[in-house]
Amino acid sequence: MLKQAIPGCEPEDFLLGKEPHPVQFPNHHSTEKHAGYVRQEVQKAIDMGVIARWTPEMGSPTVVNGLRVVESKGGRKLRLCMNPMYPNLFMKIPPVKYETIADVCGFVQEGDWLFTTDDTSGYWNLLLHPSMYPIAAFELSGEIFYFRAMAFGFAPACWVYTLLKQELLRPLRTLSWDLAYLIDDLLSAARSEPEAQFGARLLVRLLTALGFTLGAAKCQLRPAHQARFLGFIVDAEKQALKVPEDKVQGLVALVVGLETQVGAGEPISYRQVAQVAGKIMAMSPAVSLAPLHARVVGQALVGKAAWDAALPDPSMFLQRARIFLSLLELKNGRTWWAKPSPTRLRAVGDASELGFGGLLPDGELGAASSFYVPFTPDQARRMMAGDFSSTEREVSAMGVCLKWIEASRPELTMSSTIQYQTDSQSAMFCVLGMKGAAPCLRAVDELLCWCAERDLELEVVWYPRESNFQEAADALSKHPDLTQWQLRAEVFDSLWMEPCLGGRQPTVDAFADERSTKLPKFYSPTWSPNSAGIDAFAQPWGGPDQLLYINPPFQLMGRVVRKIRDEQANCVLVTPIWPRWWMVTLNRMPVRARHRLPHSGLFECPKGAGGTPMVKSPRYAVEALYIIWD
Repeated sequence: MLKQAIPGCEPEDFLLGKEPHPVQFPNHHSTEKHAGYVRQEVQKAIDMGVIARWTPEMGSPTVVNGLRVVESKGGRKLRLCMNPMYPNLFMKIPPVKYETIADVCGFVQEGDWLFTTDDTSGYWNLLLHPSMYPIAAFELSGEIFYFRAMAFGFAPACWVYTLLKQELLRPLRTLSWDLAYLIDDLLSAARSEPEAQFGARLLVRLLTALGFTLGAAKCQLRPAHQARFLGFIVDAEKQALKVPEDKVQGLVALVVGLETQVGAGEPISYRQVAQVAGKIMAMSPAVSLAPLHARVVGQALVGKAAWDAALPDPSMFLQRARIFLSLLELKNGRTWWAKPSPTRLRAVGDASELGFGGLLPDGELGAASSFYVPFTPDQARRMMAGDFSSTEREVSAMGVCLKWIEASRPELTMSSTIQYQTDSQSAMFCVLGMKGAAPCLRAVDELLCWCAERDLELEVVWYPRESNFQEAADALSKHPDLTQWQLRAEVFDSLWMEPCLGGRQPTVDAFADERSTKLPKFYSPTWSPNSAGIDAFAQPWGGPDQLLYINPPFQLMGRVVRKIRDEQANCVLVTPIWPRWWMVTLNRMPVRARHRLPHSGLFECPKGAGGTPMVKSPRYAVEALYIIWD
């Protein structure tokens, strides 16, 4: 950009110092293509006081930024943007945690009534400080203008607008409003239609009174059980996220267009492949296998020379895109908070250097409840060549085991749940994360697509090789887990001196492992020798005799709060003081006491036998809540 604006300059010279240097950038050629639209938008902004003409009394602007017109939806939608990429380099942008569609899944309950709002030209409500005028200028038809309000393109724009909306919505959350927002989009849920109608009217009045402008076409102010939010359909009755039909048809049209392009003998570029992969990945919240298909599609990008270069062989790429479209027709939608189906079958498998073996520990097939299958000739050849990794073998063993079960008793694999036990953590993470090296990813693809065709839920869990059902040793449990942080011992001991407990002592540590547990009884995320249960969310928390100590990974706090509420679990909960939706739910619970925990060195992590524990202080305030239902 700098070399285009000032031919022959040294760009490094313009990056020195703390403030931008004087420079004028040209407008993008798209402003000439849409000249009428540009003039119309600038005049509208002038009339609203967002843009003003630069006057001689103001001196000379420091940076004259370029304008460009961004086209979307096939050119049907235009947006005028300023390109302040150069002044952005000199701005400090604090980190901010944006809310996502996943937050909606935390508070929307079955049968809720939903409504949404969408701000129009929201950034124009944020007036710039006069000191920013010299770097907010642009040129049009030989005349200099400048933005008096936040322009779309300034790096801190999202951060500033998010904090503004956060403070605006904080009182509503204090009043127990269930809502989530991302910049200018907002969704709220209520238990009844009248409550939702009242909330919609109140929110509209509040926003408009504060100067916000709402886009009526994008708002859903008539409460319903379904609402479109952040590109998905939120279905409160089915507790599911769905991909809107127009997005599905958009992907269909894109793939059909590429097939037509190939049929006409025209090449497909890497950029077009990336576009399809991106659209598939964006559907992940509503389609569980979307990440897998997107990564398989994205394999075509490996070794690309340039984004606009031609793809050598588009057939595999188009075939995969078509497979995903077929899957989307069969299953568009992903439920949340659904009650897990009981595990109907346990299977154990392993891979050696010769073949695959496995068994059903509960003997559902009687005397035939075990199997051994040698490698295929191709697998044996790859094994001899050192091209058949242990991770890929373990993933392949899962597929062989499931096919063996289907061949023996087909009903066991139809619309059921199978828990598969493996001694390979790498294989478990490869399947659960739907990613890995290309050969492993292909094996995961075959496995999960096979399961999807049968509506089979596959749960992969890790067990050590020393267990009764695994043959070979695995020494992972001998290595310290450096990611399991816990409260310092003295802080933990002080928790149980609270008078509201009446002398009651904790019964179980809900989130721990062998090294970090504070209590004899604990739940662990994976198998652990003395664990009372694997996966705290799969264990019962309720009961008058229970008093759980809950110090979870804070990113799981939404699920934790929901389970506490649903099961009315008596507990001492360690929680960050964050302005999130689940704070509203906590405020509705019987919190008998709350204590701010000491900040300095609050957490420690065991460093192994004989090692000195590592300590750290959180970046945020942490408190302990005493939630007693009985």
